[in-house]
Amino acid sequence: MRFYSVIFLSIILMQCVGADSSRGAIAYEAFVASVYAIEVDEYINISEPVKIAIKGKFNDDCSELARISYERSDSVYNIELTVYGKRRLNATCNSREIEYSGSITITGLSEGRYRVRINGDNNLIKYFSIISSNNMDVSSLDTGSEYNADQGCIEEIAPVDTADITIDGLNSAKNQKIPYGTPINLIVKGYIRSECRTFEGFRYNRFGFSLYVDVLARYCEGQCSDIDKDFNETYVITGLEVGSYSLYINSDNKILFEIVNQ
Repeated sequence: MRFYSVIFLSIILMQCVGADSSRGAIAYEAFVASVYAIEVDEYINISEPVKIAIKGKFNDDCSELARISYERSDSVYNIELTVYGKRRLNATCNSREIEYSGSITITGLSEGRYRVRINGDNNLIKYFSIISSNNMDVSSLDTGSEYNADQGCIEEIAPVDTADITIDGLNSAKNQKIPYGTPINLIVKGYIRSECRTFEGFRYNRFGFSLYVDVLARYCEGQCSDIDKDFNETYVITGLEVGSYSLYINSDNKILFEIVNQ
């Protein structure tokens, strides 16, 4: 069992892909963020990605969600997620509760029963099952009929401001050697400027050692809102063999890394 004995640290978070390099590094205080709710479907088709949503609260108006990290555990069926917040060093903040939410999308999981735990907290545990199409009882599942009933909705590529990969939740793993079997967390951030569009999810394709992740927005005519649509989402890539990889985000941003034997 994993225990988190250190929950606060100071780090330097570098600007990621797409940022203005002339601005240099920005110093932040990073911390394990407080989470009060976790949501995941109980049964998931093996052909579909797993989306885990979290909700939490910050205690001041300077903090923001940094990233959600999928970290290695003692079993492939135990998924350990750590949620990190950040605030600028020496910032002057007002003490008040600020709600936040985020999600992480995981692919490549095999059939079985999984446990997901947040921040090493046994009070924040959910279970879900990955089931093959042949074994699924569709009558017992949430088919998303309300979602599918929406009319005039199309998928589009979402604008990405920054993209980075990490294996520990904090430090960039770009151009690094990553031990075989380690989940790779792709963190993308952006802002959807159209009032009729929202963040949708991801589309993943692999061709040999070239990986392609499209970040998707959803446009629905007549379903518009003037609410800001910043997104900070994590997509987890698993099941890669030893080799050198090129990861393309929206067929543009390119991240290089290598999988090596331990």
